[in-house]
Amino acid sequence: MEKILINLEEDFHRKYFKKDIVSLEEILEKLEELDDEVEYIKEAYERLEEDVKENYRPIPVMEQVGMSERDFI
Repeated sequence: MEKILINLEEDFHRKYFKKDIVSLEEILEKLEELDDEVEYIKEAYERLEEDVKENYRPIPVMEQVGMSERDFI
């Protein structure tokens, strides 16, 4: 079977492949890597979002500035 080579645009090959011509297999491998990376980032974001929901609360303005309702009486 013949190997298919693809000539890449300059910005694309600099960012992902570091060469001008790559095989179709190399492109597919890179796409799989990027897909895995996206899944990892999505999972990390979901964990962070859950952590924030479980462990943090909004701080009222009065508490932020160190005042209480008694200061106005």
